[in-house]
Formats: sequence, C-alpha cells, structure tokens
Amino acid sequence: MDAQRKAFLNLVQGNKSVAEYEAEFLRLSRYARGIVRTDYERCVRFEDGLRDELRVLIAPQREREFAILVEKAKIAEEVKRSERQNRDKDRGRNKRNFGSSGSAGGFQKEA
Repeated sequence: MDAQRKAFLNLVQGNKSVAEYEAEFLRLSRYARGIVRTDYERCVRFEDGLRDELRVLIAPQREREFAILVEKAKIAEEVKRSERQNRDKDRGRNKRNFGSSGSAGGFQKEA
C-alpha cells in the first residue's frame, strides 16, 4: 500500500491522455485518502499533474469540482490536438506551394 501511495504522490499525466491520467489518478487516490479528502484537494493535485500545455489553459479557471475539471481538461486536450493537426496540415500545404512555385518558372513559351 505504501508503494501505491508513493505512486499517487508522483503521478503526472506525462504521455497519457487526460482520460488515462484520470483513470490512474482515481485508482491510486484510493491509497491516498488523507491527501485528497476533499474535491478541492483532488482538483489541485489533478491539475498539478497535467501537462504544462493543458495546465496553463485550465489553472486560471480555478475549477474546484473534480468532474467538471476533468471535462474541461479533456476539452482543452482536444483543442490542442486540433491545433496541432491544423498546424501540421498548414505546414504540408506550405511545402507543396513552395515546391510548385519554385518549378513554375520552367514553363515559359519559347520565342
């Protein structure tokens, strides 16, 4: 049980999705009842373990109801995922446009 408590104290989201992090957080929190007795304590600990890119979006909202905090984190994660996909698409589009404009000069009529 001490190992589980230690695992809870060291738990961070890392490469896990918010849903995976939440499941692990809830599973391990059973071994740390004295640490997260209230919704407020649960929220603070969960928020602290989120990846920085999500925490900066969630923390200013000061949400202290755990279920709502988790839903907001899932939404923020989806927004970040969409931003990444759009950025990747734009990069791909820019590469294609650059490549085709570079060869466009080769199509000149001979006099």
